[in-house]
Amino acid sequence: MPSAPAIIWLRNDLRLHDHPALTAAAAMGGPVVPLYVLDDDLPGRWRMGGASRWWLHNSLRELDLSLQTRGSRLVLRHGATIDILEAVARQTGARAIYWSRGYEPWASKLESAIHRRLEGAGVRCRRFSGQLLFEPEDIRTAAGDPYKVYTPI
Repeated sequence: MPSAPAIIWLRNDLRLHDHPALTAAAAMGGPVVPLYVLDDDLPGRWRMGGASRWWLHNSLRELDLSLQTRGSRLVLRHGATIDILEAVARQTGARAIYWSRGYEPWASKLESAIHRRLEGAGVRCRRFSGQLLFEPEDIRTAAGDPYKVYTPI
C-alpha cells in the first residue's frame, strides 16, 4: 500500500536542491504536495512590498517549471497559513507536513500553533533547518553562552 501524501510547505526556501524538508518528505514514499501560501496578514508591518512580490512571482514561476519537469506542480494559496495547511492536508489526505524553520518575528509562534492544531488532527509536523549554515542558538562563546556583544576583530 502506498504511503499517504506529504505536504512540503515552502516559504523562503524556493528550491529543489539541498532542501532537507523536501528530501524527508520525498523519503516517505508517497506523493509530495509542494505548497506555497501567501499570507498577507501574518507579517503585519513586515508585509512584502512591490519589489519583493515581483521577486516572489518570478521565483514561484521558476519553481513551478522545475517541478513540472519532474511531473509535479506547485500548489499556490492565499490566506491564513494555518487554515490553508489544514485544508490542503484534508483535501489531499496528507498525513504529514514538512517545512524549513522560519526566522521572522512571527515564525516561532506560527510554527507552534501549526504543531498543536495539525498534530491534534493526526497530521505529523516536522520542521527542519535549512536556510542558515548554523542555527542561531547553536552559536556560542568559548564559555558556552550565546553571543551578546559583537565587536570588530
